[in-house]
Amino acid sequence: MAKFRYKVLREFIHVQQYFDGIALEWRDLPPRFFKSLHGALAERLNIQASELSANPSSRLSEVYARYNVYGGSSAVTLFADRIAFDFPGITGSDLPLIYEIMGAVHDNFPAAFPELKFGRAEVQDLCHFDLGSQDQVSAFFERFVFQSVSDSFKDYPSQITFGPKFQVVSEDGRFRSSAFVESSALSSTAIFGSINSTLAMTEGSKPFLEKAQFMQSLTQRCLNGLDLEIDNVTS
Repeated sequence: MAKFRYKVLREFIHVQQYFDGIALEWRDLPPRFFKSLHGALAERLNIQASELSANPSSRLSEVYARYNVYGGSSAVTLFADRIAFDFPGITGSDLPLIYEIMGAVHDNFPAAFPELKFGRAEVQDLCHFDLGSQDQVSAFFERFVFQSVSDSFKDYPSQITFGPKFQVVSEDGRFRSSAFVESSALSSTAIFGSINSTLAMTEGSKPFLEKAQFMQSLTQRCLNGLDLEIDNVTS
């Protein structure tokens, strides 16, 4: 079957590296977190005081310490039970810096916080894929039509949208991935996809690069399964 070639219109990456436990003694963690960030990223990024913030709360689930990259919406956040990396509205050219930031923070964390061990990791990748034309979008979704649904509503003039959704769980419990695709609200020539992957707690001690490569391979397998292939041709 022919592949549907796409270009990325907009992408959002959300990564959560959970701890094997909870940081119960929170009070001294924000300054330690800021110090570890500065040590890991100062040579690459000019971190400003205005980019660092903390939220005190009487609820442990609500406290956090955050670094907003370049003061924008991209952020690295320490919670009591995890580190979260949020990178909204990114393009392909942003990826090298994003992986550099995540790798430096992740791999320097154990030395700065030896009492907090890494557990499972979760990655959510949301993306608007431009297929180049409305005809290609229609052709993509036509493969998933359930005629019985259309027949069930034939006496009610309606616009019915079908789309793929699946989940993969490894037999050894190492990972699970899920994906779904729907129409894009960003462009009539695009589709919107969500791919979510979880790496088991047993992988927690591995370096960032090894985790990232495996997670990327899961995402690529999901895209392959949907017959989606990136268009690397530049005009």
